[in-house]
Amino acid sequence: MQLAEAATRSGQGSEAEHKDRILDFAVSRSPAIFYVADWDEMPYPTFISSNLETITGHPVSAFLEDQDFGRGLLHPEDREAYFQAVRDLKTVGQACAEYRFRNSEGQYLWFRDDLRFSPGEGGKADEVVGCMIDITRQKRAETSFKDAEALKSEIVDAALDAIVVADED
Repeated sequence: MQLAEAATRSGQGSEAEHKDRILDFAVSRSPAIFYVADWDEMPYPTFISSNLETITGHPVSAFLEDQDFGRGLLHPEDREAYFQAVRDLKTVGQACAEYRFRNSEGQYLWFRDDLRFSPGEGGKADEVVGCMIDITRQKRAETSFKDAEALKSEIVDAALDAIVVADED
């Protein structure tokens, strides 16, 4: 017997309500923020998964009540890349952008944002669905690796004596 069917039989609500609770639970624990937005030259969010607040510290309501709230949290150096992705979305139907986004504590997190048009009535693309994934750890690891490589190069370049690497075998 499936979970939804068992919940319905035990009087815990309809199968659809149970599935909604399971989906909400799964999404709320996900590292990915899901959203749906209406399209009118720019995407305007109509739904954002509740884990947005857990990840960024900002309440979902701030994004839904003020259409420009999220855009104001973009790092100034990343705004053009974000807006280019939006332009690509309009012409290609899908886009991806990586950008820094200020959390409620004033720190910037890196996100990879994949978005695409979803066909509405009559096949007209009037809705955007997207998924933002926190890639801050990955970006920090990339920076640490680049810094270590640069330090190694500086050490090798500055060495006056030969550096020998020997294998014990």
